[in-house]
Amino acid sequence: FVGESFWGDGFTSRDVLDALAEHGRDNPITVRINSGGGYVDDGVAIYNALSAHKGKVTVIVDALAASSASVIAMAGEERIMRKGAMLMIHDPSGVVWGTAEDMAKAVRMLEKHAENLAGIYADVTGEDAEDIRADMKEETWLSADEAVQRGFATSANDNKAKAAAAYDYSVYAHAPARLRTGPMRDWKTGPRPPPSPSTVNLRRFP
Repeated sequence: FVGESFWGDGFTSRDVLDALAEHGRDNPITVRINSGGGYVDDGVAIYNALSAHKGKVTVIVDALAASSASVIAMAGEERIMRKGAMLMIHDPSGVVWGTAEDMAKAVRMLEKHAENLAGIYADVTGEDAEDIRADMKEETWLSADEAVQRGFATSANDNKAKAAAAYDYSVYAHAPARLRTGPMRDWKTGPRPPPSPSTVNLRRFP
């Protein structure tokens, strides 16, 4: 999970910044991703931290880079998809609790996040940001070869993807059936905390 998880299995932007500091800013680094996504702010912060790293950044998508994890993948100078891996982009979503004005503010913020993220994808792929935004609205899943063809990845290799990370893929409208019905850890057990009043909780980015 990208960001703090209720179940303690997330990784945060702070974790990545600490790891980069320990590794050394001039040293090349390989980032391996297998994630169904998470919080938009952590995803963007991690993308920016990796983009600012002085050494070469190589990203390998082991099985899945979905939602905010797909934004993190864009930070790689090399972006390698393993055989059978997938990448997914979609519009931000969130939970808000409050007045009509709170709802309107949430809509404006979600739109700004979506435009910014479409800009990141466009800068990396060379595609038009409006075209990418249209794909985000549709929730677009790309195979390794499709990701390479469109510039989201620079290459695909023949190493077979391992099992996708445990995640509640039912939250995505067009997730492949094998992800929606596959085995998952019991991370959904236990009550979810309610959303805070008048806040937007971007739990699934993008």
